[in-house]
Amino acid sequence: MEQKLKQRICIEFCVKLQISATETFEMLNKAFPKDAPKRTTVFEWHSRFKAGRISIEDDPRQGRPKFQRTDVNVQKITDLIKENPRTTLLELEQDTGISKTTIGRIVTEDLKLKKTPEKFIPRFLTNEQKLCRLATCEDMMEMTRTDPEWKDKIITGDETWVYGYDPETKPQSAEWRGQTVIKEMYLGILRRLREAIRKKRPEKWTNGGWILHHDNARPHTAHLMTSFLAKNGTQILLQPPYFPDIAPNDFFLFPKLKAVLKGRHFDTRDDIIEKSPLALKSIPKEAYKNCFDNWEKRWRWILLTILSCFLMQTNHVLAGACYLLSSGLDAIDGHAARMLNQSTKFGAMLDQLTDRCTTLILLFTLSSQYPAWAAVFQLSAVLDIASHWLHLHVSLLQGKTSHKFVDPSGNPIMKLYYTSRPVLFTMCAGNELFFWSLYLLYFTSGPLVMGLSLLKVLLWISAPIMAGKAVISVIHLVVASINLGAIDQAERQHAH
Repeated sequence: MEQKLKQRICIEFCVKLQISATETFEMLNKAFPKDAPKRTTVFEWHSRFKAGRISIEDDPRQGRPKFQRTDVNVQKITDLIKENPRTTLLELEQDTGISKTTIGRIVTEDLKLKKTPEKFIPRFLTNEQKLCRLATCEDMMEMTRTDPEWKDKIITGDETWVYGYDPETKPQSAEWRGQTVIKEMYLGILRRLREAIRKKRPEKWTNGGWILHHDNARPHTAHLMTSFLAKNGTQILLQPPYFPDIAPNDFFLFPKLKAVLKGRHFDTRDDIIEKSPLALKSIPKEAYKNCFDNWEKRWRWILLTILSCFLMQTNHVLAGACYLLSSGLDAIDGHAARMLNQSTKFGAMLDQLTDRCTTLILLFTLSSQYPAWAAVFQLSAVLDIASHWLHLHVSLLQGKTSHKFVDPSGNPIMKLYYTSRPVLFTMCAGNELFFWSLYLLYFTSGPLVMGLSLLKVLLWISAPIMAGKAVISVIHLVVASINLGAIDQAERQHAH
């Protein structure tokens, strides 16, 4: 609104200087290139000022709410949307008392926002979302340092869809069954949860020694829910948006539940309700304990990775330290897990995800530092993700427990790559060394050795390894595609 008033002052000024409406419109387009008023608007106000109008305010309209589109209300709407990005205009109207029409104008015209699908995950997180992730991980790490018994206090929950039939290879044909969770329904769940805690965990109920963890889905963050939790003094462990990586139900419980139910037919909703608890009880208690241990590990890795991402454009020394420390912890944890016989599918998946995501961050940064080579870095990122994703997916379809298990009679290069730890380490480390040397050379030439830049020497030494790693990624794609075709052929023959 303030911008429009400034533009009208400019139009009045042009009228006093006897500048034509056409010239006024052209001047406003130059002065306000992104949000210049429309031609008809400029001509309308030009004629009004020329006829002697003094006021730059809009004429009062009958039935229009007064004083609702103010800076105070704009800030109020902004705060509510930041608190819950999934809120609706109707909920905002109920919370603020401002008309839905006015809220719509504030959101679209003043805040320049638009509604996007709920399941959309942004390619690039905003700085605010990154800071939210960072703060959440820091808070969780602080909790582990100050409270050794934090794992006994957490009660975490979520909801998920269960298919009436979830086929093993064609999930697109599944049918949705069940009820969508809304805030009123979730409120009933929380009331039953509190009653269950009162009966089964009286010591936690008496001293309030329990913490609720749930994600930021719309029913969980509705005003009705936050008021209920605040009224009953319930402690909340915050979950940042777009962050299923640190939600135990998403990375542990639901995959195990659906793995048991996959491929089975359920005729009614009651059948699903009957079988789901049996599937959950079949998960050993040790697996739940490992889940919370791995949850804590994720905070450390994510904290270091996000710090590295934040610092890459400004502080190459700290960014490199965080990146290398994250990779080092990853390698040490994997070695310790194998030595102590504590390897898990979750650990293997987290290892690969950490490697892929950190490499992507580095390649995106290099694309901005060396724009002439951006296409090469983008192609490298696409090849890395596509080859590993297809190889992992085909390994699961073949019934393998790890993507590193290869057929001895298969491709000899793949066999050598995954069975020889020195080869695997050399290829992965050399590939990372090449890109990191290139990244650091953007800021500094590094120390000199016999008159030569050490970073440039490392760059040229690791270049052939990087090229070899790219060739292996292509082999990943080819071999996985052939194996996937063999799976399709076998399924068709079995069907006939």
